[in-house]
Amino acid sequence: MRVWHVVSLASIVVLALAGGGNARALSGPLVKEDSLEAGGWPMVSSRPSGITTRFIERGRFAIGIVLRSTSAEPLTIVDVQTPEPPAGLVRQVGTRLIHWDPPPCPKNVMGCPISVFVRSPYTTVRPTAVVVAPGKAVGAQLNYELATCGSALPTDGVPAAVLDVTYHYRDGALRHARLPLGSARIRVRAPQPADCQRRPRSRIAVEGPFATSSEWTIPGAATGTCMRTTTGRLVCSDGDRCVRTAGGGLIFRSGLFQSSEGRPALRVEIRLPQLRGPGLYRTLPIPARALGGAQVRLIVGIGLHGWTTFPADSSLVTVTQASGTQLGGRFHASLTTRHEASRAHGVWRCTTLRS
Repeated sequence: MRVWHVVSLASIVVLALAGGGNARALSGPLVKEDSLEAGGWPMVSSRPSGITTRFIERGRFAIGIVLRSTSAEPLTIVDVQTPEPPAGLVRQVGTRLIHWDPPPCPKNVMGCPISVFVRSPYTTVRPTAVVVAPGKAVGAQLNYELATCGSALPTDGVPAAVLDVTYHYRDGALRHARLPLGSARIRVRAPQPADCQRRPRSRIAVEGPFATSSEWTIPGAATGTCMRTTTGRLVCSDGDRCVRTAGGGLIFRSGLFQSSEGRPALRVEIRLPQLRGPGLYRTLPIPARALGGAQVRLIVGIGLHGWTTFPADSSLVTVTQASGTQLGGRFHASLTTRHEASRAHGVWRCTTLRS
């Protein structure tokens, strides 16, 4: 048996893939193979004793399990569920079923490509039944969502230890097989105070080569999740924050976003050299920018020093709230990244800090 452990920082995917061996069933014509996939920002580690996740309010993640038929006739897989405790920290929200028949690894070849079937987003979805031929396999992607801070309990009780598979033969009568979860058993770390700290949240979208949105905000250092830049520097996201400068200005820095398709992490920065209160702030022509006006920048985790800054060619920033420690508004910026047109826009909100 060959085992791989692969960590992809692009989506915090933890894989433990194993070929053959040690697959067992408690009942029914199915066996659960040792192969395991898991993806999503809450993921921490994968071990033989189970999968560990950190608590991120309403965080979504998924695990992928391979089931192989030992039946002498075709059978139809209808659904796959893990019976999690009703008052626990995690609940299953969706199941995705696919035919699974990846090519075998050639003998005596190092670096065999790893085939995976778990895909984001990890949404609420009902499974489409899959007919499995004798000796063939089905891939089951199980999507989960963590609890809200208000409903989170100090512990998650006893996590599910079995997999409940609903299937039928040609006669159509539904049957159930219960298989041990083993290394796919989910263990959620109890929420810490920092995990539920309330902060204003922006709604930002970036279009272009580094397309992403605030839906892909990387959790902060308080939750233990960080990213490595292309130069190996470790960086963490601590949410949307603003800094008041000594000269009366304001600097907004968004949380750290993961750009789509495994591209570099990035954040949006808005600089208002002179904050005059609610109103409109525009990007000034280059010769006059030192005098004030809005400055919007896209900061991407690439380059010799770990980050490359792309200033906006034009931007419009609206400040709608500028009193106390809570600020916010809207913005729209056009810029050029890697010789391609890009846009950043949305609603920004923050809590101020002193520089």
